[in-house]
Amino acid sequence: MPRPPNGAPSGTPESCDGFAVLPAERLLLLSGTTARPWAEGEQAGALHTNLGRVEGPLRTVFTGERFHLAFALPHLPALQARALEVAPGRVLPIAAARPTPAEDALAALRRALAGAPAAVQAAIRPLLPRRAFGGTDTVPLLASRAVHLEVDRVLRLPGAGLLVWGWRMDLGGAVSAIRLCTPQGEAALDLAAAIPVPRPDVREAARTYAPTHDDWGFCAFVPLEAPPGTPLWLEVELADGETGERALQPADSAGLATIRQVLALPRAPGSRLEAAMEGTLGPAVEALNAARLARPRRVEELAFGAQPARPRLSVVVPLHGRLDFMELQLALFSARPDPGIELIYVLDDPPRRAECEQMALAAEARFGLGFRLVLLEENLGFAPACNEGARRARAPFLCLLNSDVFPLPGEGMAALSALPARLEADEGLGAVGPLLLYEDGTVQHEGMRFEAVRGLPPWPFPIHPRKAHPAPPGAALLEAPAITGACLALRRAEWEALGGFDEGFVIGDFEDSDLCLRLRARGLRCAVDTGARLYHLERQSQEEGAGWRFHATLFNAWRHARRWAGTIGA
Repeated sequence: MPRPPNGAPSGTPESCDGFAVLPAERLLLLSGTTARPWAEGEQAGALHTNLGRVEGPLRTVFTGERFHLAFALPHLPALQARALEVAPGRVLPIAAARPTPAEDALAALRRALAGAPAAVQAAIRPLLPRRAFGGTDTVPLLASRAVHLEVDRVLRLPGAGLLVWGWRMDLGGAVSAIRLCTPQGEAALDLAAAIPVPRPDVREAARTYAPTHDDWGFCAFVPLEAPPGTPLWLEVELADGETGERALQPADSAGLATIRQVLALPRAPGSRLEAAMEGTLGPAVEALNAARLARPRRVEELAFGAQPARPRLSVVVPLHGRLDFMELQLALFSARPDPGIELIYVLDDPPRRAECEQMALAAEARFGLGFRLVLLEENLGFAPACNEGARRARAPFLCLLNSDVFPLPGEGMAALSALPARLEADEGLGAVGPLLLYEDGTVQHEGMRFEAVRGLPPWPFPIHPRKAHPAPPGAALLEAPAITGACLALRRAEWEALGGFDEGFVIGDFEDSDLCLRLRARGLRCAVDTGARLYHLERQSQEEGAGWRFHATLFNAWRHARRWAGTIGA
């Protein structure tokens, strides 16, 4: 809908009084007055010329009774515009319009756009020629208008855009737009979609003006690519068309460390979590994660002890942080070994390689179990670590096992040995896991279902419905929408057909429910075998961190919901 003409008198004549032609852009700019505004933004229209009627989209913005519009000209020689058709049967004569210097017409249009809705700006700005960056930092000149804007850091997100940290002060509301620009394009820096970042240093400097808050800082995602070597600059535009510019130097990601820095951004209020994920965290983390995983991987493998010649089950255990869990698992498995099970440990903690190798040598000598140790050159996260281990599996059945899952006293590998039999007996069963218990014998995991979590965005989260309940008696196969990846067995052929865990989930969350839902999409079921029982210390095999862990889970939930929310809802 058009905006009202801001008190334009009913007798205002309707006419075009100025025009300019931009030959390089093949664009006609028109301005004039009207008491009957038509729709702003883009709509169908036509230009009446000496060569006939030329149809095309009109892109219009209104300021009071005045209109400014752009019309893309066809490549026709000797074209002379005579009238503008803004609606069927509604034609504005333009023969009497005065020619206006192109720079003046562009300046007037940009001033009109400065106060226009975002949708109107998006319809018109891409048609206009970009201002060339003069190379001089003119942002400080805006300080006379009580406008300050600083950019502390720009991070390049390959294939997606840029992540920008900074702070701004606009006490009079003079800023109409902030953009990042390259010679090839520009994109808005939208502070409404940015994550607020407390800046007590700015608050202290601004205490004379506004001492009551310190959310002057921001971190914003800008969907503009700036490959290495491409000039990049900031453009701040005020409502009256005045602009300031500053050159920027983006940096490149340092892999998982950078992802954790981004995930450690301050938590947005609950009502803004979804917008923060959609507008900043989601696209940034997705791009950073894809870039780090695209790098070549160097992986080494060491064998300890005798390996089974023809294993029936391959067990893959990722290791990070608690290396002592490997030693404890091997000790407990040795109480009742199974020669048909091969053990594959994956060290996802490269700085502790020497310590892990020494521990492996000692465990082999003490417990007599054969196993392999896969060594990653860098910390990749749960899903990539499991995938690397599974690539080396030789058995027809595969089990993903957390390092903090242990057998009951004296049971050894018995619970793991039972899982392939369930899969062999039921071709429609895609994944099976044991009943996982807390140390006191109550249920830690008996299958998962999906629910929204109060206080978080309305995404489906995997919930353990019978957590801390008494363990059920006997042995049964309990079907569930999904089962945990803490201990999950499936046919290796199914794992390979699905491509393993989706490595787009960072650190370790939602990979298991995603895998189960992909199995279900193939017509297969998931279940818990309550006759196979193991202890699970729950999350002690994962690295915790108050700063970034919450946002990691939220990112994975957002990514999971984009793929499965419709399926789960149905």
